[in-house]
Amino acid sequence: KQWYQRRVAITAGIMGDFNINLHNCHLSNVREYEEIIVSSGYHPLISIATHSQPHCTKTCIDNIHTNSSDSVVRSGTLLDKLAHHSPIFQLSLIKLLKDTSAQNPKITICYDYNKENVDKFGIILNKKLEEVNDITSFEKFSNLYQLSIDEACKLDVPKTTKRNKVSNPWITKGLINAIEKKHRLLKLWKKSITNRNKNGDVDIYRKFSEYRKMLKQLIYSAKKKHYLNKFEECHGNKKKTWEIINKLRGKSKSTMASSIRID
Repeated sequence: KQWYQRRVAITAGIMGDFNINLHNCHLSNVREYEEIIVSSGYHPLISIATHSQPHCTKTCIDNIHTNSSDSVVRSGTLLDKLAHHSPIFQLSLIKLLKDTSAQNPKITICYDYNKENVDKFGIILNKKLEEVNDITSFEKFSNLYQLSIDEACKLDVPKTTKRNKVSNPWITKGLINAIEKKHRLLKLWKKSITNRNKNGDVDIYRKFSEYRKMLKQLIYSAKKKHYLNKFEECHGNKKKTWEIINKLRGKSKSTMASSIRID
């Protein structure tokens, strides 16, 4: 009784073998039990027999009690029995709470697997394998492999980015690598700028400019394809369609941050 009378503000369910046959509704202990359940805001979902033994009357002693019967899609028993009990089940539509604490979480990048670093990794690994002739276990090879990866690809200072599958679902791993390459070209061009040559290396800038233009087109195509698929998924659902349209127009509802930090 104390357990059922605990008021909870969330959807809750209590399931088990209660050893009280709800089919014997004429008995005082059964009526008292039902009164406790209903008065506490719970409802039994199973009304058919759940237990049977040879030469004995079938009973309803296994049950699921829920305080949110509106969310229940289906409930009942399974044919395959466990001992003398029929397994019971409940299917519900549960709306999960959205985690608004990380709308656009940053991801930390510790390794840079560009072509130059991968080639360097191969050279370093081959050299280490030549120096060590007694690799008799996978563990030793794995250690050499990790040391080579760290030496060739690990960043001295990890960097963070907001480009991820949460904030920009159309940004694939390939596009992220292409964006990193664009940044490297820009950095290379900026290094070529001197007091004598304030415009920097013309060839490097031309390569950077052409690559940036090509990448911009690829990102645009990926974003367009992403939203076309979204429109196709919600075909016939006006509410979902307008949600996507408003998001593209920048009019989607957003949650206010709990705090604002000015850097």
